[in-house]
Order: sequence, then C-alpha cells, then structure tokens
Amino acid sequence: MRADQLTVEFFHDIDQLQGFHTDWNRLAAGIPFREWEWLITWWRHYRQSDWQLRVAVVRDETHKVVGIAPWYADWTLGQGQTLRFLGSGKVCTDYATILTSDADRKNVCGALWDSLAAGSNSSASSKCSPAWDLLELEGVVEDATVDEFTEQSQPICAQAKSRELESCWNIRVPSAWDDFVAMLDKRNRQKVRSLAKKSLDSGLAELHLATTSEERNETLLSLIEVHQRRRVSLGQAGCFASPQFEEFLRECLELFGSQDRLVLAKVKLRQQVAAVGVGFLGQDTLYLYQCGMEPEMSSDQPGWLLNLLMVRECQRRGIANYNLLRGDEPYKACLGAHPQRCDRLRFVPRRTIPQIRYHVWDAGAQLRDWAYATWTGGANGG
Repeated sequence: MRADQLTVEFFHDIDQLQGFHTDWNRLAAGIPFREWEWLITWWRHYRQSDWQLRVAVVRDETHKVVGIAPWYADWTLGQGQTLRFLGSGKVCTDYATILTSDADRKNVCGALWDSLAAGSNSSASSKCSPAWDLLELEGVVEDATVDEFTEQSQPICAQAKSRELESCWNIRVPSAWDDFVAMLDKRNRQKVRSLAKKSLDSGLAELHLATTSEERNETLLSLIEVHQRRRVSLGQAGCFASPQFEEFLRECLELFGSQDRLVLAKVKLRQQVAAVGVGFLGQDTLYLYQCGMEPEMSSDQPGWLLNLLMVRECQRRGIANYNLLRGDEPYKACLGAHPQRCDRLRFVPRRTIPQIRYHVWDAGAQLRDWAYATWTGGANGG
C-alpha cells in the first residue's frame, strides 16, 4: 500500500464522526488522552464559536480506517488559520499524536501531507484539503508517528520548529514493593521506608477508591476542595477556578469510570482527607492526571503517601507503568520516574503571507519571553 492509494477526508461535524468512534479508539492504542471520550469531550466543553473541527480520516482501498488526525482550526490575526490537536491548551493533553499503526505510519503521514499541500495553496477549505497558515502540534511525547510526519514536511513547509515543553515522567513499576524501594537513591529509600512504616503498613493512611457515580462525584468535590485550598495558599488560582475544566473533568470521570478505566483515589489520614488523585488507565499504564493535597496536613507528606499508594495499586493490578505526566517537579525524580521529552511543533507552509505572519508573531513571542525572563530574574534578585 502506498500513500497515493489512501483517501483523506476532513470532517467538520461531530455527528459525522460518530461512525468512527470504534476505529478512533482502536488506533489510540489504549492511551486515554488520544481516545474519543477524552478529545470529543474536550471539544464539547472548550470549543469557541469561531473554531471548526478539521478531523482527517484516512482510509485504504477497502475503506478501512488506517489513520485519524484529530485536529481543529482556529483563526487569529497573528497566526492566521491554525490547525491544532484537539485537547490543546490548559487541559494539558499529553501523548497527542496522529492516530495510526506502526505498519501504516509512513503512508498515512504521506497521504496527510498530500492533502495539506493542496490546502496550503488555497484560501478556502474543502472536504479533502483544509486551508491553513500554521499547523501546531502540542503535547507530543517521543512519538515515532510525529517524527515521520515531521520528516515528510520538508517539501511543503519552509519551517518545522520544535519547542521543548516540561517533560512527562514515567515510573517503571516492579512487581514487588521491595524492588521498587531498592531502585530509589539512598536518601529517598530511607524516606519511603519511613513513610511506609509510619503510615502505610500501620494502616494510618488508607486509600479509598471511588467505584460508583455517587462516589465519583463525592471524591471529585473533595479533590476540588483540597486542590483549590492548596493553590490559594500558594497564591495561585488553581485549575478548578475554571467552570469549564470542572465540567470537562466531571464528564471524563463518568465516561472512563463506566469503562472501569478510572482510578479516582482518596487518601485518608486519621479519618480526614489528606490527598485526592485522578488516574486514567491505559493498556499497561496508570496515568496520574490531577491531584490535590490538604495544605494543613503537609507535615504528613500527603503527596508522597498518595503516590506510594498509587504505586502499590499498580502492583496490586499488575500495571507496569505509573506515569506522572507533564511537569518537572522535583518529587517525580525522587520517586524513581524517568523524563520523557514533550514538545510543541509548528509547521509553516511555503507561502509568503503565512511566512511573514509567522515571523512577525514569532519575533513578538520571543520578545515577550525575553521580557518575562528579564523581569522575573530581576524580581528574584537575578
């Protein structure tokens, strides 16, 4: 099968995409943040009036779906018509990619670029080729498909720029607790052994898992309470200050909970809620997406207790990986997690107006970054 034997069709309406739900999740390969339930739920809660779906479905000669590019389009004066991954922005959708198999990767990427090439030379979108001035792929984590897509961009794009974001962090979870402790450095081994003896093995810290809709709602309310209280104590707004985010997450909890692919956990210490964590289950990975700790119980190390109990939950279920997702907080390395590079990539077509627009926008962005670094450095005595 060659790229020119594939057909690409762009869909602009959720109702038109319903028939691809099963194929979408098949190609997502068990990663929750690539699946229909996550991305289409995001679209329903976050779309703005001037945004449009631009989901590309790639099919072979037998009409089998071999690839899906889960994109949408927005327009700004600075960037023009921009194609982005569904789930982009503050929700922090990690492991975003073009959905396809290893066997079909090269041809699917080629077919997508053939369609994008036609759209890059047009001011109006069609069913087979959307008009675009910039393609931005955010939340890409060491992804072979996006690497192939980038390699094939050169004939069409004058630039393919990559900006490294904060890393995603993954723990390879051994089956035995002692083996997990042994893989930590000396200082953190001592800390974990002390916490385990004092709080875990004694039963002082208890992990409560929400399994019903009522329990999920109750645990989400606990998460919002402790998360926001801690963020406010740090002088931050907190993600639950956004009603959009709360409703988006609430719906995802129900969707994944009904599939038994949710680990919504509450840690109690002395009958009080000390920490709450939201984890989504992949094929062999538990992804910790969001958590909150009670600031008044910080001396009890509630964040550490939550993560250690989650590691034990992985061991109980036979899950090979515990993924802490994006963010370079020091505790992740202390828990034995290893960083995975996460990027935002931007592709600009070989047309004069998109090139000029992008260079002007990029220069302004660099100036803002410089000004921010200068100001914060000065404010911190740098």
